[in-house]
Amino acid sequence: MLCYFEDSAFLYHDYFWTDTCFGATSIKKIQPEKPFQTYFSDGILSIKSTNSSSYTFTLYNLIGKKIMEQKANGDLTLNLSILPKGLYIYSICSDNSYYRLNDKLLIAR
Repeated sequence: MLCYFEDSAFLYHDYFWTDTCFGATSIKKIQPEKPFQTYFSDGILSIKSTNSSSYTFTLYNLIGKKIMEQKANGDLTLNLSILPKGLYIYSICSDNSYYRLNDKLLIAR
């Protein structure tokens, strides 16, 4: 049996074993901490960094052409309202390549 508790919360149980863990109060998923949070509103993309490591933001159109690339440390705010409406793909990659976020961005007017 393999159990993991943190602050009286049951985080993980190996279900291949038939025994159970006792005293669990709640179950949480174990997920890695995200070093970046992104917000998009009114043509402005904001990237909030939870640490001070450097990263590269890259924006692509749907056929894979690189539209924009910018290196940053900490928070970054980009005005994307000058771009034509459409669907874009962006990537945020830490310079040590430890973390990479890929997501889509819809610009509609």
